[in-house]
Amino acid sequence: MNNNNLSELNDLLFDTLRGINDDKVSAEKVKSIVHVSHSIVSNAKAQLEAFKMTGGRVEAPKIFGARIESQMVIEQGNTYNLMEDFAIKEGYKNVSEAISKMGKSGFNAAFKIYKEEVNH
Repeated sequence: MNNNNLSELNDLLFDTLRGINDDKVSAEKVKSIVHVSHSIVSNAKAQLEAFKMTGGRVEAPKIFGARIESQMVIEQGNTYNLMEDFAIKEGYKNVSEAISKMGKSGFNAAFKIYKEEVNH
């Protein structure tokens, strides 16, 4: 890992999965990688939340790999939060579960109606 970003972390995790399938990675090493990965992801979430909450006035997290435009991240965050609220209102745990049960097009169509109702 040279760039220390989430894309590289993803690659490492998939390489580890392949190593498990090929019996080349020990269970102890897997546990260590998973533990550290969870810490990295938690830290990235905290950084991104701080970035969104300050309207981009703090440095964008470098762990995401590319330069992030503050307005774009904030708008996406607000949309995602609204999607999360919608999914929970519909009885799902989160957006992923809602999409898997409703289908992507079904979720998007229902969310569009919900978003229009919320904005009025």
